[in-house]
Amino acid sequence: MNLRYLCLTFALVSSPPLLAQASRDTTKANNAANDSTKLEEDEPTHGLTYGVTGGAMSFPDGRTQQSFGAVVRLHLFDGLAIAATPAAARVQFPAAIGGTAHGMTDLPVDVNYDHGIPRTPLSIGATLAASIPVGDTASGFGSGQMGYSVSGGLNLEANDRLSFHVGAGRPLSDFSFQSALGGSTSTWGDAEINYQLSDRVGASINLDGDFASADSIGPSRAMGAGLSIALLGSTTLTISASHRLSGGAASWTTAIGLGTDFAWIGSVASTSAMQRMTNALGGQSHGHGRGQSTTSGTSGRGHSG
Repeated sequence: MNLRYLCLTFALVSSPPLLAQASRDTTKANNAANDSTKLEEDEPTHGLTYGVTGGAMSFPDGRTQQSFGAVVRLHLFDGLAIAATPAAARVQFPAAIGGTAHGMTDLPVDVNYDHGIPRTPLSIGATLAASIPVGDTASGFGSGQMGYSVSGGLNLEANDRLSFHVGAGRPLSDFSFQSALGGSTSTWGDAEINYQLSDRVGASINLDGDFASADSIGPSRAMGAGLSIALLGSTTLTISASHRLSGGAASWTTAIGLGTDFAWIGSVASTSAMQRMTNALGGQSHGHGRGQSTTSGTSGRGHSG
């Protein structure tokens, strides 16, 4: 009788904690399932990420341009990654000039390193980029020579939803990147604010351009905004648009990206969130399509890639 009484008493005392633990385990399992559709806040530490992008631009001189590209990024170990971004573009010239040009662009390859500063909300990063001359020089999309640039950035995580990015860079050679989105011969900078609206949706506002200009039209500068939507797992749909503020920047630029390389809306230190997608079109976002004008050997037209 005493043994039966003790067993009954133990069961009554232990049941609430066991039920509570079971409830917590169920909640964790449900949260884990829901997390598969959340925007990733941190860059992967290993493996491959990839994506495809398409974009269009219109210029004050009447040119229009469409670009399509892809990105493959290999994350070697924590903070270090190398990426290649093959792309192709098509330019339609204004009626006064007439005609179109299309072809492969030069191939940007970059190495990124990002490092979080312990016990602070700050991270720093750097990018060394090269432009491999595989583009069509006859149509103006290829340079015929290697180009190099270096850039760095700083990221501040204000809280779980809000982050800030600032960065700057400059070419290491006389040649400026000339590809789907062009580049700049000047030192450039960018600033971006990112905010996670919900577990699946994030937004960003970006300002970037040249610090100075080598021509009379002034430095190219533009302001843009972006939206990222988590679809399934780490696959993310990213949409961005920018508008010219000054110089030879495109009047309007729109781009859309899909893939795992765009899975985090928040900036990493070395690049801003919008740069990461627009770079996949085959060029740097600074300069916004102005690039360095060259003369086509077949048509004699100047072309800004």
